[in-house]
This record gives sequence, C-alpha cells and structure tokens, in this order.
Amino acid sequence: MKLTKLAVVGLMATTVLGSTVPALAASEVGAPATSKGAVNFQEGGGETTPTDPGDNGSGEDGGTVVKPDPANPGGAGFLRIDQAPNLDFGTMSIAGKTVINPVKDVKVNFKNDSTGDFTDVKYYPTYVQITDERSGDYKGWTLTAKSTEFKAFTQTGEAAPEGTEGLVGAQLLFSTAFVQTNSGVEDALKPVSKAVTVEAIDGDAGHPILAASAGKGGGQWSAFFTKDGTEVPKPTDTQGTNEGIQLSVPASAKKNKDYNYVADLTWTIAATPDA
Repeated sequence: MKLTKLAVVGLMATTVLGSTVPALAASEVGAPATSKGAVNFQEGGGETTPTDPGDNGSGEDGGTVVKPDPANPGGAGFLRIDQAPNLDFGTMSIAGKTVINPVKDVKVNFKNDSTGDFTDVKYYPTYVQITDERSGDYKGWTLTAKSTEFKAFTQTGEAAPEGTEGLVGAQLLFSTAFVQTNSGVEDALKPVSKAVTVEAIDGDAGHPILAASAGKGGGQWSAFFTKDGTEVPKPTDTQGTNEGIQLSVPASAKKNKDYNYVADLTWTIAATPDA
C-alpha cells in the first residue's frame, strides 16, 4: 500500500508543474540590442598652427602644417591669428600722378618628404589665416587691420633724418577676399570679407577686413586677397603679384629714391561678431 501511494503523489506533482510554467515561444529574429557611446571634450592649447592655406582640411589629420616666411602669428588663444602677411609692394615709379602698385605673393615653406625639413618653397597670393577653437556654439568674430604712415628709412635700415616726410596720403586698397576653410567646414559657415581702404596714417582706427556673424566662423579659415577671386588659389614655384591688395601713393607725396618706406600694420582679432 505505501508503494502505491508514493506513485500517485509523484504523478500529481508532475501535473501541477506542467500547468503552472507555460512553454515560451521563440521568435525567429530577436529584438535589437541597445548600448551607449560617450565622449567629452577639452579645449586645445590655443597655440598658433599655420597650415596650407589652400588645403580645405577635410582629411583625417586636418590641414598640412607649413611655415610661412616670415612667420607673423598673433598671440596664443582659442580665437587667434595663425598668420598675418607682410605687404611688399616692390619698387614704384616717381611720377607726377597717383601711382598704384600690387602686392607681391607671399612665401610659404612646405615640408620636404625626404629630409623632413621645411625647405620646399612655394608662393601664394597674400592671405591671412584665422582659427576659432572656442568651446560651445560658434560665437562669431571680427578681424581688423590698420597701418601707420609709411616712414622713410635709409638703405641700412636707419631712420631718415628728422623732418623727412613719409608717404603722406598713401592708402592700402583691399579687395574682397576669397575665403577658404582649412578645417573641412561647410561654406555656409564661412566668414565674410569686404573691400576696404586703409589710410596709411598714424593713429588710424582698425578697419574690418573679415567677419563671422554669430553661429559662423568656427574652425580654421584663410582669406586670400585675390581681386575677383572665385576659386582656391594654387601654390606656385615663382613669386608674382596680385591686385587683391594695392598701395596707392598720390602725386603730392614726397618720394626719395635713396630711402625705403616702411609702415607697421596691426591685425586684430576680436570676439565681436560683425563689428
């Protein structure tokens, strides 16, 4: 009798378990899995890093590093001037009329693939290069330029005798620049250039040369001063001239063939959009 009761109990337990745990129906394809990706940022060092102004910087490593000659960077900063140009107008004629000369192309040294030195010389139309690496939304900025009077110096670099006049009435004529990204940034975000006349006179205020409105101007940009430029200039092996920036000297200015005339230009970047 005991053996019979045990058999019945075992059968009942099997029945209860079968009724309380229903079988799970498997789908042919399982549901998607989810995970997360995360990153944060820190600001860079703010050091000036001139790159090939004709390179759009869309590659993995950004623009190609170059060494302008001479190098004229502004101070370090997240918003900064990486290179400002010297303006060489060559030799002008002494004439009884206003004389206008175009600016010479600027020298840029590229790295030699064999030696690793920056000895491969190329020339570009005159340009200025700006970088905006500030955190957050693009805030906009303005670049201004001003010039002192073109003062007389001897051939050995000494100031001319006191009382010697500079080029009174001289002007720098800036055409609208062609603006090129060096960071792979879309054209819709590029800063805007406008033509301007800069009086070469001591104490003059800065003139807006290039400006990015709020929401634009992030990354690195080069502004080529090429008159009527519609495409990115190509580097050349020889130095030419370009009418994108011209020096205008009136007939009334006193010129002396024994002197060189030199002005100091100041390029200022300000965190003020559309100044």
